[in-house]
Amino acid sequence: MEATLVLESRGLAPQLRSTAFSAMWSRLYQADDYVLDISCRAQGRHSSLQGHVMRDSGLDLSSGQVTLIHRQEELSSATLDAFGQFQMDINVPGRFELRVDMADRSFDVSDLRIE
Repeated sequence: MEATLVLESRGLAPQLRSTAFSAMWSRLYQADDYVLDISCRAQGRHSSLQGHVMRDSGLDLSSGQVTLIHRQEELSSATLDAFGQFQMDINVPGRFELRVDMADRSFDVSDLRIE
């Protein structure tokens, strides 16, 4: 199942204790009763992708797995913590697919651009 983009924001954020700025974006996706809130902060060739999976029913999300795919190969994966959160460090810019596997279903975010 493909998740639907609901909201997107882009901008620049100042770095803590630095005068440098980094590019960042945040996106909110919906897939049935799941909501995926992700944000990416890029500085140079290094990016940090953070996310939070939520569900209307509030069921335990800690068994979920998030996988980042680049050029049809798994680049990184993370298990959701008890609050449904995850974080990944990415050192390769490009187009990605993000797959979210939950106990009762899976959904994808395709054409995720991280530059």
